[in-house]
Order: sequence, then structure tokens, then C-alpha cells
Amino acid sequence: MLGFEGAVAVEARGHSGGLAMLWKNKDESVLDDCELHDMELNGYQFTWERGHGTDDWMEIRLDRALVTNSFMNLFAEAKLTNIEISTSDHTPIFLEPVSIVRIVSMTRFRFENAWLRDPMCRKIVEETWELHKGKTLQEKIAICSDILQKWVNESVIHVLTRCSFAILCWDQLDWLRDGQEYSNFAEWLNDVFQKCTAEEVRIVSMVCWCLWKNRNDIVWNQKSSDATTVVYSARNVLDQWQSAQDSFV
Repeated sequence: MLGFEGAVAVEARGHSGGLAMLWKNKDESVLDDCELHDMELNGYQFTWERGHGTDDWMEIRLDRALVTNSFMNLFAEAKLTNIEISTSDHTPIFLEPVSIVRIVSMTRFRFENAWLRDPMCRKIVEETWELHKGKTLQEKIAICSDILQKWVNESVIHVLTRCSFAILCWDQLDWLRDGQEYSNFAEWLNDVFQKCTAEEVRIVSMVCWCLWKNRNDIVWNQKSSDATTVVYSARNVLDQWQSAQDSFV
């Protein structure tokens, strides 16, 4: 008479209340109409039982968690877990809302005044201005910024890993040779750090610092050192740093 297509009833026993459950076989369409999602249950799939240890033992998943689209968008990693230990005929289910932390990179291009002394920087700016005559000042600045940033990135990995002088320096560290190509210095450094011991990481860091210092001496002071001197200087600075650290222990 009520139009339900299934039913189950449990009589009350002692202080425990009875249970009557009636349903129609149209649950999915109802959930769709209400824009609700039945969350997947982790762990044991039944949440209610009757007659445990008898021939009439029955287990059903009665307890569910229905969530909206907005909830799923906010807590996309949420988990629903069945906590099996319970003194009741129902096992509690635990909904753990886990939100996704979105980190938006806001890195801005920053022009370094030191670049003005590098002839390549001036050439890039002049060629960009000439090539994009019809664009506005702001558009030219944006385009020039992108090109300069790529130039800086390429300059760093070239100076520290690819140029013939850098190769001579790294050749003195036999354990660092792998022949692999990298798109940028950060990728190279991350890979090297994963392969090296703590002591090797320190010497790699010092050699990078001394290579860049040697590059600056060439550009700004017209002075240069040979590869052996650069690596020796790196090891010497590292020894001094280590001695300073030990003195505080």
C-alpha cells in the first residue's frame, strides 16, 4: 500500500529499540535528483548486524554518508571509514574531511641591476624592442621579462654544468659523472643531491658557489682561475666551514 519494494523489521529487545526499514529500488535516481553522492566506505562493508553467532546472522550496510557536490569540491580527498569495534549492533562510520591545499605560485620577474654590465642583456632588450615595435610598452616589458628569465636560467646551468670550464671542474669529482642532460639547474641539482651522500652534497654546493664566484670575477673584475684552483678553493672553504661548525659542538 505504501509503494515500497523491500522491507525488513527487527523487534525490540530489552532496552534496544526495534528497527523497521523500507525501500524502493530507485535510490540512485533519488540521489541524482538531490545532487547527493553516496561516499565509498573503506574497511568492512557492513555496518549493522543481527543474530551474530546463530544461523539467522544477518549483516547489512545501513549507515551511509551522503555528500553534496560543494562538499566534494571542498574536501576532494575525504574518506569514510567503518570503525568495526563497537558494543552496539551498529558500527560507527567516521567521515574524515581532507581538503586539498592549493599552492599558487606568485613568482614575479625581478630585474637585477648587475645584468646591465653584461653585454648579452643589452642585446636581448634591444632586439626585443626592435622586433615588437607595434606593441605597447607594457607588452614589450612582459615579453622582454620572459626572454630575460629564460636567458638567466640558461646562463646558470651553462656556467655551472655545461661550459668547458665547469666540465673540467666536475671531472675532478669522478663520482659525479653521469652524462645525463637537464633542462635547468634546479633539475640537475635535485638529481645530484638524491644520488650523493651528505658529504658529497656539501662539496657539490661549494663547487657551485666557487664556479659562480669565478664567473663573476671574469665578468666584473677580468680575473679568472683554473679548474684545479676552483675545486681546491671549494674544498678549502668547506674545511673551514666544517671546522667552524665543530667548534660549536
